Amino acid sequence: MPTGTARIEGSNEGDRPSGSALMALVDQEDPAFLSIAGVLHEMRCAGIEFDEQIVKTAVALGRGRHKGSWVLKSAGSPAHMAADGISIVYYVRRADLVKIGTTKRPSERFAALLPDEILAWEPGSHSVESTRHEEFAEWRLGGSEYFRENEALSDHTARLLKLHGEPDPEWPTLASVSTIRVRRSTPLPTPENPVVVTLAEGVDALGIRRNTADGWVHRKILLPVGKNELGYRVFLLAHMRELAERSGLIPHDRAA
Repeated sequence: MPTGTARIEGSNEGDRPSGSALMALVDQEDPAFLSIAGVLHEMRCAGIEFDEQIVKTAVALGRGRHKGSWVLKSAGSPAHMAADGISIVYYVRRADLVKIGTTKRPSERFAALLPDEILAWEPGSHSVESTRHEEFAEWRLGGSEYFRENEALSDHTARLLKLHGEPDPEWPTLASVSTIRVRRSTPLPTPENPVVVTLAEGVDALGIRRNTADGWVHRKILLPVGKNELGYRVFLLAHMRELAERSGLIPHDRAA
């Protein structure tokens, strides 16, 4: 399993030769990676100086946070608990659409989905999800789980916030993950090989996750160079490979 070098924004990796070695202690393939990175970010904001023991402690805390349940408290209401294994219905925003779905593992689900924002949640299984889909059917996009933003849905999520409290801040979103940088950002080089691919083709060719590539495009790290005959955006495969190598997702290929 590859081990990536995670760089927490604002760290002194470039100033201290030991920084890279310390961050190498954090395995990007660890299921608790996002929680570990959150702990490291909190430590940095608190002014804690990193050393090997501190990083190892952050890894342990992050893993514990990932495994444990979390408690939400809202003013004037009792604490509400939602843990992995307990089904919830979630409401997340992606661009100007709202997705209503169900999960028993919110941390993993949102890490894969990477929504722009988590609007609200409520306890419930697929039966509750189906009820919500029918309730807001007027704004539903076909048979999907996506809905156009509307006042009724906004009022509903506002009521859920009052009833169940704010979503867990440890649940991953595109905004929170974007605070974790991989190595030092440098411009992408001009490729010698001008092969272009769709995002799906590039992901398959490199063996990486689609949500990773979507994140590059969303943050404008990876830019399209045109469209193919079917109207799909195409990207330089060499740029996708370069980003995957920088992220430690694939080994460096000097022959490419």
